[in-house]
Amino acid sequence: MPPLTYQWRKNGALISGANSPSYTSPAAVIADNGAIYTATVSNSQGSITSNNAVLSVTSNAPSITTQPSAQSVGLGQAATFSVAATGASTLAYQWRKNGTAITGANSSTYNQPNASQSDHNALFSVVVSNNYGTVTSNNAVMRISGGVNAASACGYTNTTASADPLLPYQWHLKNTNQYFASNTPAAGSGIDLCMGGLWDAGITGAGVTVNVIDEGLEISHEDLSGNVLAGKSYNFFTGTTNPTNSVTTGDHGTSVAGLIVASKDNGLGGSGVSPSASLVGYNFLKAQSLLSFGASFGADTTYHASNSDIFNFSAGTTAPALDSTDLSIQAVILNMLNLRSSKGGIFVKSAGNGFSGGNGLTALADCQSLGVTCQSANQDNENKHYNAIVVASLNPDGSKSSYSTTGSAIWVTGFGGEYGYDVSVVGSGGSAAAYKPAMITTDQSSCAAGYSRSGVNKNALDKGNGTGIGNANCSYTAGFNGTSSAAPTVSGVIALMLQANPALTWRDVRHILASTSRRVNATQAAITNTTIFGSSFTLEQAWVLNSGGFWYHNWYGFGLANAAAAVAIAQSYPTSLLGSFVAETASAALGSTSIAPVSSAGLTKTFSIAGAAPSIVEQAELFLHFGSGYVPTCTQIELSSPQGTKSILLNIGSAHTTASVNGVKFMSNAFYGEAAAGTWTLKFFNGCPSAQSLSTATAQQLTIWGR
Repeated sequence: MPPLTYQWRKNGALISGANSPSYTSPAAVIADNGAIYTATVSNSQGSITSNNAVLSVTSNAPSITTQPSAQSVGLGQAATFSVAATGASTLAYQWRKNGTAITGANSSTYNQPNASQSDHNALFSVVVSNNYGTVTSNNAVMRISGGVNAASACGYTNTTASADPLLPYQWHLKNTNQYFASNTPAAGSGIDLCMGGLWDAGITGAGVTVNVIDEGLEISHEDLSGNVLAGKSYNFFTGTTNPTNSVTTGDHGTSVAGLIVASKDNGLGGSGVSPSASLVGYNFLKAQSLLSFGASFGADTTYHASNSDIFNFSAGTTAPALDSTDLSIQAVILNMLNLRSSKGGIFVKSAGNGFSGGNGLTALADCQSLGVTCQSANQDNENKHYNAIVVASLNPDGSKSSYSTTGSAIWVTGFGGEYGYDVSVVGSGGSAAAYKPAMITTDQSSCAAGYSRSGVNKNALDKGNGTGIGNANCSYTAGFNGTSSAAPTVSGVIALMLQANPALTWRDVRHILASTSRRVNATQAAITNTTIFGSSFTLEQAWVLNSGGFWYHNWYGFGLANAAAAVAIAQSYPTSLLGSFVAETASAALGSTSIAPVSSAGLTKTFSIAGAAPSIVEQAELFLHFGSGYVPTCTQIELSSPQGTKSILLNIGSAHTTASVNGVKFMSNAFYGEAAAGTWTLKFFNGCPSAQSLSTATAQQLTIWGR
């Protein structure tokens, strides 16, 4: 018989050197599964090919079945990452942080202890291996969110031994339970801005300009004049660069400015949060017009406001209505995005003081008895611009200030305190809030003018006869309050951040505040009611942890600003972390427009967001159009994300009249960091005996802003 020759093939291709009756393949890999092998046998008389032999490959290498997930924890807390994997024989694990192996982290679970600011946005992954190969997990991000709870006080270090006589009493900077009031928090319960060692490290706001847009600004005040930029402010009454207020009953802007930039270590008064920042002021609130508004916020470059970095607007609406957007005002606010060489001016806005009523609200029995805000943060149009940092107010015991307006437009919380009266000075008989601490700041100079003036006594500092502690010339007050106070404390923190990193954009600032603010009053329960619909109904939620890893509460936003933590993140903040700011808009088909009376079923509308751009939510903006006769106090409005996070946009009992039926904007920050794609659900609940209706002419519109 003629000799035989052999040629093996894999998937029809010749295998080089495979010329024996048998063939042994190299070590199989998953890609070899299903490969077809044949052999062709030949001699001089002809050839024949074998049947197909199919190779089945079973994986012995490790495979990850459950990837590590992102973690969001507070400062000092532990984060636990875990992975699930399969594979032959014993699996080995090696966890990594930012690509570097972690010593001793060799199990399927890794516990990162004592989270610090340097851990924010750290990436954790794990390499799983066995005798057959290795596989690396996806990265899981670790975020610092929620922070230290309300019982923790952190204060500041001040090795320069400041001689400022009122600094030791400024509880919002270092809370040692020293107050000019009677009804003080329990010893050890106070909290503050967590200044840490920033001042001693030279982080004092130097090089940052803050614009106080208000009723006026006493530019010659002894504790402010050193930081005032000469000739850069404006008085719309007189056409001069001196916006000093002529009233004698207290200048709101002067007190706001002191909380931000009062000089430190000059032996006078106290200190601002950012005592080396530069200061300008515009008295828009005394001369309101679109022209003065634009000039104050930098839209008219013939004025100097366009050179400002931070715009503090401690003002708010007194209207009880839900209003449609003023496009002229919106254009001015959004123009700030072009300032600071297109990094954006930082717009800091007070939330409002309408939680318990006032401000022209009527029919208050509902909101007051239900325990919800009488005025919603979504009633103030300046609160609802996507570049607004809306600030709520806190007491020194970590609870919401009694007056602080709440709602889904809130971004962060600062300090406003209460009313600062002392029984020993004014006697008893007021509300409990009246005797809780207010803020210590600059006042109009002399005992003839200001909040602390002749004949007006509140506490041991506010004595208009010159005998107040550290206040011989009556140029300071311990009675300033409101979200008007809370906003400048946050403006001061932002000034410190911008000194630490001038490259921060407006979105970077917001992101850092959201990531580092502290979850105060963490045990605050949801507010529920069983009488409106005959079963339990949530009027206001407790703290909610969204799927993006951020805690949110309608009373506090992302929590209380933490100066040291925010600056620490700012100093090491990566360039262009957030990428482009984009939006996607969807409309809800009209269908039914009637919100049935006293029905817990409500009315539902849905929106479909593709999520290609943006893929990550930063804000949800809703335009609603209401039918004739709509009464907003009757309805609760809720928006839920595709991940199931719910945000209450308007509480039943809030907002008592409406001046518009079209284009009412609602803003929610509660979905920050979540995935945008999917079905968003809008629900209306009507607690009144008559039906309420949406507009039959215009569909509802949802816009998701993000990255």
